[in-house]
Amino acid sequence: MRKIFAILLCFLLIACERSVLMQTDSGKTLHLRQGEVFKIDLPENPTTGYAWGFLTEPKRSNVIVEVNSEFIAKKGPMLGAGGRRIFTYKAQETGKVELRGFYKRNYENLLMLDATGDPGVRYTIIVKE
Repeated sequence: MRKIFAILLCFLLIACERSVLMQTDSGKTLHLRQGEVFKIDLPENPTTGYAWGFLTEPKRSNVIVEVNSEFIAKKGPMLGAGGRRIFTYKAQETGKVELRGFYKRNYENLLMLDATGDPGVRYTIIVKE
């Protein structure tokens, strides 16, 4: 019985883990069903003036929608230390979308960055019924 429980727990952990994308996952494709939620966990230090911004291709796609963005600061006494930005997205419609993330300053235009440079991260999301 313990072996069966351990195997089921491993499968559950693997299934949950696939729905969190990290910076090292750039270039990967994530397959989801409508209604499923996934997260993107990236290092960020907003005190330097830089933050993550995302664009989708196609531009006006409703395949995925951002439902939350949260900054989690590192614990400790250092002011200005970085942390992690966690974006939460929901798979809303069937289709395929490319999500491109840029680590940019607040005054930098995402569309201009997209036209002139490579994104810091790039993910392909495919949503099926």
